[in-house]
Formats: sequence, structure tokens, C-alpha cells
Amino acid sequence: MARPARAKRGFRDLAVAMVLALLSGLACWFIFDVDSFAAWLPGLPFAAAACIAAVVAWRPQPIRLIAAAVVISLAWVLAYWTVQESLDPIGEAIRFVTDSNARDQLGIALALNVGSLIGGALSLLALGLAAGRFMAVRFWLLALAAAALVCFVAVYVVAGAAMKSAMFLFLFPAWQIAILFMALWGTARGR
Repeated sequence: MARPARAKRGFRDLAVAMVLALLSGLACWFIFDVDSFAAWLPGLPFAAAACIAAVVAWRPQPIRLIAAAVVISLAWVLAYWTVQESLDPIGEAIRFVTDSNARDQLGIALALNVGSLIGGALSLLALGLAAGRFMAVRFWLLALAAAALVCFVAVYVVAGAAMKSAMFLFLFPAWQIAILFMALWGTARGR
């Protein structure tokens, strides 16, 4: 009899996390300015959304929650810095692509994936610390693969050759939904 109640709670936890990730992603898009020093600010809404989702799902100890918020915020700073610093080396590595638009798109997609790998892995680590348990490796890999897919879809499908701001409007909410969903689902499956 306890099993059906747990399933409802699990669905509620995922639904709350998805709504929070969507709202956080929209807030990130609204405050993000790629040319500004404050481009690291989108980590704050995601850290808040992830911590609220963690409270709903796991009821973590306050110190674990604070640590998760700090790690997620710093993960976004590190991910943004990594994307900025990896653009030139990636551009050099793919200089064999003759079409400049295709080379720029591929370079941006790969740089976003480097940032996604770092930000996603550290966010999953922080959420595991908040939960008091970590997901199985297969869920980590699935979460990072989903985040990578989101980056490629954002660059190649949503933005296209124009690289417009719609890319970030899709990228932030979709990436955050993928990471939070996999963190909650993977942790629940590991019980």
C-alpha cells in the first residue's frame, strides 16, 4: 500500500522540479548577457530552483542545501568561463571546416558542450550531496548526454546559422529541465 503513495510523491517531485527548472531557465534567459561580466548570474536562479526541488524531494539538512547552492552557483561560473576560454582552441582545432558559418556553429556547439559537461557534472554532484546519496553512473551519463543533446539542438535547430537569442531562450530551460529531471529520477531509482 505504501508503494502507490510513493509513486504519486515521485511524480509530484518531478513535476515541481520541471516547473522550477522552466521558470529558472526563463529567468536565466532574461538576465543573461554574453558580453557582460555578470554573465555568471544565471547560476543563481538555477541554484535556487534546484535547492527548492531538493527540499520538496529529499528534505535535506540545511548545511547540505547551502553547500549544494554554493556548488551549483560556482559550477555555472566555471562553466561560463570554460565556454569563453574554449572557443578559440576549439576554433583552431576545427579550422579544417571550410564554411565559416558551419565552423562557427560547430565551435559554439562544442564550447557549449564543454561548459555543459562541467556545469552538469558539478550540478549533479551538488544535488547528490543534498540528497545524501548519489545516482548510479548510468544516470550520470544519461543526464550529461541529454544536456549535450540540448546544446546541439539549441545551436543547430533553434538558432540555425543566425545564432539568435532564441537559442538561449531554448537552451537554459531545456538544459535545466534535463539536469533536474535526471537528478531526481536517477536518485529515486537508486533507492
